Amino acid sequence: MDRVVVYGFSTEGYSIASQMVDRGADVYIVDETTASAVSLKPEIAKTYPDVASLLEDEQLMKMEPVKVAVSQAKYLFFAPRIRRTGPEAKIEINSKFKDATAHLAKGSSIICNIPTGLGGNAEYVSLLKHITGMDVGRQVSYFYYPLEGNIHPDVIGSIGGSEDMELAKLLPVEGAKFVPIPSAERAHAVDILSRFSKLVSTIEVYKHVNHDSSTDHDDADGEIFLDTMAGGLFDLRLINDSQEDIKAIQYLISGGVRGIEGYIKRLVDTIRYTLKENGLKVSRTNIAIAWSLDQHGMRGDKIEAFQSLSSRLRDYTGKVDEYAGLGSFHTDKTTLVVVCSRSDYESIRQEQHENNTILIKATPLIGS
Repeated sequence: MDRVVVYGFSTEGYSIASQMVDRGADVYIVDETTASAVSLKPEIAKTYPDVASLLEDEQLMKMEPVKVAVSQAKYLFFAPRIRRTGPEAKIEINSKFKDATAHLAKGSSIICNIPTGLGGNAEYVSLLKHITGMDVGRQVSYFYYPLEGNIHPDVIGSIGGSEDMELAKLLPVEGAKFVPIPSAERAHAVDILSRFSKLVSTIEVYKHVNHDSSTDHDDADGEIFLDTMAGGLFDLRLINDSQEDIKAIQYLISGGVRGIEGYIKRLVDTIRYTLKENGLKVSRTNIAIAWSLDQHGMRGDKIEAFQSLSSRLRDYTGKVDEYAGLGSFHTDKTTLVVVCSRSDYESIRQEQHENNTILIKATPLIGS
């Protein structure tokens, strides 16, 4: 049985590793922080539903050095956690890419699960040849298959569109089509740009809507939470940093980034207005953000958005708490909770609210 190695203790890395284990693959998953690889058996994948739970018992599992695991791999999936943004993100990706591929053997394949922007894979193909000294496309293969959470593309980018049916059988998407890498890059870019084009339009359209209107509460577009809005900002910036000429769509990219930044500013302004409208003083109000972030996702865009919101609120209020249940706040103060994801909203709604609690939903139709 060919060995499969997934480089990265990320949500995406663990998810695809678990699915390949279910398909009978011999899978190892690499913790890049400890330079060790864990053998992922079917019973382990069933016991630990996510990477956070696996990390708690990682030391109790069979492990081996990354060098050994990668050198024996037929397929290497590159899915590390990236926490830097902008130009520094590419530096971090390049560093981990070098670590991941340094010990690849002849005849093996690497599958890049990190988004690259337009033309970005050409850089990694060149880097792979430099690191391994092997001819990419003949001695070692390269594929592009960007992941986001549990979302899997239906196309696999390969050099010249060449097929690898053994790889296709490992992937969770039935009937995934092999296409040339530039085609896969364009497909992903179109998906990201379309997503943000619609999002920015939604934010602008709902900016002046009265959220007390009875028709708005059933409007799906107005119920997109900040958690969903921020997803993909990492990809958008990589497209912006691409070497290809993308001036014709530059306004879409900058509009998407500015749209999120403007929304966060508007959200803070709404909080100011809410306090004033209710006659509340900042000193007599607990301000908290309810946002259950995935700390193990490949991208750090949602964490960055959380930090931006938290920083802006601290500039105004002086202190912002991370929501941990209504019981954790002073009962003699009004508590204002900014709810940034649907799961957090549904969870808080199930709690016993008192009259001195105000919820603000971080959606285009900002309201409670």
